Amino acid sequence: MPDTKCNNPYHGMKPAPFKHCPDCGALINPKINVESDCFKHHTLRKSKGYGFCPDCGIKLQK
Repeated sequence: MPDTKCNNPYHGMKPAPFKHCPDCGALINPKINVESDCFKHHTLRKSKGYGFCPDCGIKLQK
């Protein structure tokens, strides 16, 4: 996951609605607990245009 933030406005939100930024994968809200099996949602998130999973932060394959 990247150390630097992108231009997504979620980086400045308090509290951010996601654990990881859907555009760059950076951790934006460590207080959010997510399902350990978030992989089942990756197809849906790709269809919404997310580049990264907002739960686990891994890059979603196009």
